[in-house]
Amino acid sequence: GLTGVNELNLPGNFQVYPNPTHSKIYFFSNPKPKSVSVFDLVGNVFLKDVKYDEFNGLDISVLENGVYILKKDSDSKTVYKKIIKN
Repeated sequence: GLTGVNELNLPGNFQVYPNPTHSKIYFFSNPKPKSVSVFDLVGNVFLKDVKYDEFNGLDISVLENGVYILKKDSDSKTVYKKIIKN
């Protein structure tokens, strides 16, 4: 992809919705993430090691409009997804 971040949409991987969004993003993941982080395309970190609650979502309303990378850490692997804040 353009961001240099590989996105795999395989069974067992996670989907972020709604995407694009203006306030909150949600995802369900198995295994549950230990933490999630959000950073921009040049690596500036905006949310770091946040505990994710799948029922309340992740509030990104404070971010400027643009493209960000969501990093999900679990015991077994780290996965990245591109998210769009509008």
